Amino acid sequence: MLDIDRSTLFLNFTVTILICIVFVLMLWYQHRNRYQGLFVLLLSYVLNLTSVALIFLRGTIGDFYSIILSNTLTMIAMFCMLLGLE
Repeated sequence: MLDIDRSTLFLNFTVTILICIVFVLMLWYQHRNRYQGLFVLLLSYVLNLTSVALIFLRGTIGDFYSIILSNTLTMIAMFCMLLGLE
């Protein structure tokens, strides 16, 4: 059976989020006057990337940052995603 390491999953997730940030940034640059929610979507992806980075650093940084702050940033990012899609 194929075992996937946790760091490999986080690396793939981080690369995927970075690609999404680049595409949403390009969309925001092209259509920032038409759609007001694109900046909030971009903010959501940046917050999500920050929370994934904090989760990935669990064990090297404090528990407050890696557990409480990362979960809070994830919830704020999902709320921003909802507002951006609205």
